[in-house]
Amino acid sequence: MEFRHLLNGFCKRLNIPFKYRFNISSCYILLQMKKQIFTILTIVSFSCITEAQTINRISVSSSGGTLNGSNGSINYNIGETVIASLSAVGNLLTQGFEQPSESSLSLKLFLQGYYINGGSMQPVLINQGIASGANETDTLEISLHDPETFTKLESIKTLLLTDGSVLANFTQPEGSYYISVKHRNSIQTWSANPVECTASTVLYDFSASVSMAMGDNQAMVEAGVFAFYTGDINQDDFIDGNDFPAFDTDSFNGVAFEYVATDLNGDGFVDGNDFPVFDNNSFNGITSIHP
Repeated sequence: MEFRHLLNGFCKRLNIPFKYRFNISSCYILLQMKKQIFTILTIVSFSCITEAQTINRISVSSSGGTLNGSNGSINYNIGETVIASLSAVGNLLTQGFEQPSESSLSLKLFLQGYYINGGSMQPVLINQGIASGANETDTLEISLHDPETFTKLESIKTLLLTDGSVLANFTQPEGSYYISVKHRNSIQTWSANPVECTASTVLYDFSASVSMAMGDNQAMVEAGVFAFYTGDINQDDFIDGNDFPAFDTDSFNGVAFEYVATDLNGDGFVDGNDFPVFDNNSFNGITSIHP
């Protein structure tokens, strides 16, 4: 210690015999002089923490893979900069420069009440006074479900155009999933079978055949064209008398140019023209068919 060397040099100059004893909690310095003994007691309180980190370098071969679980999947690489992605129940966490593979889906579908003819629907969002796009019908909620357990894995909201086209991008990895579609006054409708979703867009055309929907649960709106049933205003998966009060109230009050589910034909008015589609589907006991 520098202090010890300094004191030793001082004692040598004075020709004083020097003795040194060190204790971690205190420092005792005894200075012995020829016929006198001086005892100097110095109490030193101190704390010293020293930490060190040692990194052992190792070399591993580049490798990687994908781990799949019930709630998501992890892509990993070994032997290079750590890059990973985790997705579960609609959430995505990524690290590094690797982008996870996404699944895209292109749908074609029509909504019975909004359907006009010739493969076209009402521009409902304009009619109800909330948008300016002449080719926009309404928003949908589209979900991907596990093909074995039917568990909902991810949901997104997207725009349905007047020609029936819908584009949906998901963070779920490529694979086969059941597709469900929900709309604010239509019956929830599922794909008949799991649909292969890949990074490149895949077309699933509900409108091409009644059998494209689970349980053949669609209405024919013209020859060879099928659509989702309209009238489930309260979204309980049934078209019945429980949906009527909301319609009756808005019709009585002459609601117009408002974003309401009771405008069943999408022309911007809640009136007698909306009633026939509801009345027919309620009479026939239309319900949603899904697991």
